[in-house]
Amino acid sequence: MTYQIREQLNLGGSITQMESFPPIPEEHPRICKNTDQDTSICLTNCWRGYVGSWGIIDDKLYLNELSKCYQIVGSEPIF
Repeated sequence: MTYQIREQLNLGGSITQMESFPPIPEEHPRICKNTDQDTSICLTNCWRGYVGSWGIIDDKLYLNELSKCYQIVGSEPIF
């Protein structure tokens, strides 16, 4: 089994790695496939196809950034 790339969590300016992999809302209008990368290539260290950067705002989990096969359009975090 290949070690999976961890998600990042920003806790008040301190970056840590998450032990779980929250699903991204793929149907969200601001999340789209990354056209800059060949999405047919599936790396064994990231079977889910994305690496997310998350943050907690007002006790709610927000998605701040995406990389690999997906990207967020705009700069506002997604709840």
